[in-house]
Amino acid sequence: MSNKTESTIFSPVSVLASKPNFNTKLSRLFFLVLTLAISSFSNEFSAQGEGLFKAKCAVCHQPHKNGTGPKLFEARKRWEAAGEGALIIEWVKNNAKLRASGKSARANEIFNEYKGSVMSAFTDLKDEEVISILDWVDAQPDPATAPPTTGGPITPGITPEEESSLSW
Repeated sequence: MSNKTESTIFSPVSVLASKPNFNTKLSRLFFLVLTLAISSFSNEFSAQGEGLFKAKCAVCHQPHKNGTGPKLFEARKRWEAAGEGALIIEWVKNNAKLRASGKSARANEIFNEYKGSVMSAFTDLKDEEVISILDWVDAQPDPATAPPTTGGPITPGITPEEESSLSW
């Protein structure tokens, strides 16, 4: 009779995977790395949106106040409410072309509301850049609903008038 001994080859992964908590720990590590990567990308994306807004939009638009152009806060919601959410990117890139195409009532509504004031075309912007601008704008707090700030630190129990009259 021949005695056969079977040898099993263990790889480091198979040994670790057989440990009860390895998969859980690996999953947690993967989730942590993924979260950090998304967070880093999100911060970079937000910074890009802010920079592009200041460079391309701030001359005519404010996040929460109408000016030469309409306020941009929740602009996507207004386009979506009109049933034209996907067209906002076309509007930003070349609003005259969008209006001429006849496929957007919203584009003509804005044009008429602002008495024919023509928005600059931004054909150089990528779709993701337009989205980053709109994301950044939507993340801005409304100054009208922000809590009031004081002129500086006030000593407890002393009115601002009393504080200014104290001579130290």
